[in-house]
Amino acid sequence: MNIFCIGRNYAEHAKELGNAIPDSPIVFLKPSGSYIEQPTLISLPWIVGAIHHEVEIVIRMGAKLEPKDWSIGIDLTARDVQNVAKEKGQPWTFAKGLKNFAPVGNWVKFEQDWKSTKWSLGLSVDGTEKQNGSSEMMLWNVPRLIKLVDESFGLKEGDLIFTGTPKGVGPLGHGSKVEALGESSGSCSNLKFQCQ
Repeated sequence: MNIFCIGRNYAEHAKELGNAIPDSPIVFLKPSGSYIEQPTLISLPWIVGAIHHEVEIVIRMGAKLEPKDWSIGIDLTARDVQNVAKEKGQPWTFAKGLKNFAPVGNWVKFEQDWKSTKWSLGLSVDGTEKQNGSSEMMLWNVPRLIKLVDESFGLKEGDLIFTGTPKGVGPLGHGSKVEALGESSGSCSNLKFQCQ
């Protein structure tokens, strides 16, 4: 399984981190070891500094380049490590790809034309809403992302695409209770866990 992630796909998120809005999608990878499905408790490596939440719609590929299903996920990010890497022009792998840094909720099968599917997504920490957005705010929609990733890298069945995060990212702490929700046409994907 490959985990492809799209950076700065929401303009307001790029702005909140002081980044330029890109002219084309930024793609980075997470190793398969960062994937964890429907966790209730996640042990995070606090030694790396601030760890931020970034809620995202996640697409899982099926056969013949058709998405199989979708889920809500969180691109956990060691923000201090990422900032140093960006300053030095280095890759983000250590900041984005640590163990348990790609948690996802339940998977929802596509029941309609996936090319026209729209989502809402949000995240709260300790009961306080931190992120709220819609796939309509994406700079590059899901069909364009699938086409781009496949043409550039080659997609296979089971591969995941994290499609980017809306504004409102921020730090987690010991004991933080995280709840993420994605909704589309009456279907929903939930993800709830506590940090330790």
